[in-house]
Order: sequence, then C-alpha cells, then structure tokens
Amino acid sequence: GNVTISLPAANANSGVVYKIKRADSATFNGGNAATIALVDATDKLEMVANGTALLETQGAAVSCVSNGTDWFIM
Repeated sequence: GNVTISLPAANANSGVVYKIKRADSATFNGGNAATIALVDATDKLEMVANGTALLETQGAAVSCVSNGTDWFIM
C-alpha cells in the first residue's frame, strides 16, 4: 500500500540524518506511493515546493539531514 515517511521537526533534530530507500517493486504510476513528508509545517525540505517528496521507483533513495532549521536532501 501507500507509505508516508514523516520527518520530525528539524529544530529538535540538528545534525540528524535519515536514509530512506524505496524497496517495493510497484511502479509509481501503477502502484503504491512512497512519500516523504514534514511533521512541522514551518520546516522546509530542500528542492521540494510543497513539503513532500516522492520516491517513484524501486531502489530510489535519499538521505535527509537537518541543520536545526530545515531539512536538506543529500
């Protein structure tokens, strides 16, 4: 099914790194959504306009790191 991974508030997680990888083989258009979202609406996620990012294919992965204010994709 669809999965949402929620990043906690950046201000309480300075220096924390989360590595997130999509493992299922369902394609985005024909199957399940794997979404990365923000718990705190005041946080920002680098390169993402609406605060959510999608992992669209099997094996797609990102590392997200907090600087204490926002989240950055590495």
